[in-house]
Amino acid sequence: GTGEVKSLPITLTSGGEPTNDGDGNNGNLTVDFGFAGTGSIGDLVWRDNDGNGLQGGVGETGIPGVIVTLTYTINSTNFTVLDTTDANGIYTFNNLPPATYAVNFGTPSGYSATTANAGGNSSNSSTTDTNDSDPTGGNVTGIVLAAGENNLGIDAGFNQTVNLGDYVWFDQNNNGIQDPGEPGLAGATVKLYAANGTTLLQTAPVTGNTGAYNFTGLTPGDYVVGVTPPAGYKSSAVDGGDPDNNTLNDDNGTGSGTGEVKSLPITLTSGGEPTNDGDGNNGNLTVDFGFAGTGSIGDFVWKDLNANGIQNGGGETGVSGVIVTLTYTINSTSFTIKDTTDANGLYLFPNLAPSTYSLSFSNVPAGMVISPSNAGDDNFDSDGLGAIAITLAAGQNDLSNDLGLYAPAAIGNFVWHDLNANGIQDPGEPGISGVSVSLSGGPSTPPATNTDGNGKYLFSNLTPGTYTVTFGTPAGGYLASPANIGSTTDDKDSDAGSGGTTSAYTLVSGQTDTTVDAGFYKLA
Repeated sequence: GTGEVKSLPITLTSGGEPTNDGDGNNGNLTVDFGFAGTGSIGDLVWRDNDGNGLQGGVGETGIPGVIVTLTYTINSTNFTVLDTTDANGIYTFNNLPPATYAVNFGTPSGYSATTANAGGNSSNSSTTDTNDSDPTGGNVTGIVLAAGENNLGIDAGFNQTVNLGDYVWFDQNNNGIQDPGEPGLAGATVKLYAANGTTLLQTAPVTGNTGAYNFTGLTPGDYVVGVTPPAGYKSSAVDGGDPDNNTLNDDNGTGSGTGEVKSLPITLTSGGEPTNDGDGNNGNLTVDFGFAGTGSIGDFVWKDLNANGIQNGGGETGVSGVIVTLTYTINSTSFTIKDTTDANGLYLFPNLAPSTYSLSFSNVPAGMVISPSNAGDDNFDSDGLGAIAITLAAGQNDLSNDLGLYAPAAIGNFVWHDLNANGIQDPGEPGISGVSVSLSGGPSTPPATNTDGNGKYLFSNLTPGTYTVTFGTPAGGYLASPANIGSTTDDKDSDAGSGGTTSAYTLVSGQTDTTVDAGFYKLA
């Protein structure tokens, strides 16, 4: 107990006392009295899941096995004693005398110290400073213990370190979802900010081919992630909003611009993070950022009336329903995408990243023929059916990839016996068979033909252009009728002039001109 402590009776005799106590056999210097202190120091080492430095959060239990060291000095003698927290995180140093003490808390593996003195009281008092974490740098110093005092307010909070990350990816279809086959985006810079979004805490290594990033060893709290993509990319058009929704494959960047894109604040807690991301409940690997390209490829499929491979306007309208196929590779992943020309003959592939592309056309309407390729200004000429190689720089919009189509033309009609030699086909005037007819001057050079049994002839499958027709004179004494007599009946008059050759006829795409005739008569 406390107060006066007495020995049992001690018998002293001359010459009969112990000699091992250093004063001969006439003294007894072995009667000792030991006193322990009546005070104590202790309390709790706890898991501060929310990182606020205060006890009482959800799931905030004691941490067992933490080594706690007490140091103090009594009468110029230094003492160091150890204790280990029990299964409930409790430690206690008993039998302490009045003195000034220091307590050191070892840091448990996988944990970091929480905020010190978050309760606003750093007195280390056993009555007023009981629910916050006290150590700074692992140490609590200057603990003055009065006689018989029990200071059970020296606590230490630790939070399990957490991590934050996931992927930066190429959002090929710009829908804000990491679809199967969309690869990671290399070359992105990822930064970690405090909750205010401006105080920079860390910069991760530039993303590699996987697009993965991960900030580790973080204290629970609120953070913002910012990502700067390589040139030629923009944030996905659709974002997933709150990054704390723990969705694995949505875009957590806000806005859809270029340059650095930041998330909304993310709250990290020890033991409270999603487990569907493969790293346990102390990490959040669901914070993703999708980026689409800022370039485009496209333009026009048109009806090339004169088949010259150049867009000339004036009735050269678009062709709908032509399929356009674009193939390319991003980060070792190959893509094939398609578009179909609209009612105006236009097509467009937006959201393209810097890369080398191959473009081709298919599903050309039946009966249409491909115009000549690369006949002039690349913005207005036809580039052929494919494959067209295109190198697209960052942010480039290449709207020069066109295709001209035309339908073959035809020309022909009738060689007849002009009975009255008036140069006009009158009722009952018969055709002349076997007359030689040739075509010249245009881009097509078909072989000469002969009129059939009814005096008919036709040159078909012609490239649009300007042609003249030459008629041979039939055998049997025929003479050429007067030419171009009918100003309003060109389909009934004779068109063969001097030498049997007509004036020039210009044929456009798909045109069949059956007005080119020749009349012959015999002298009476």
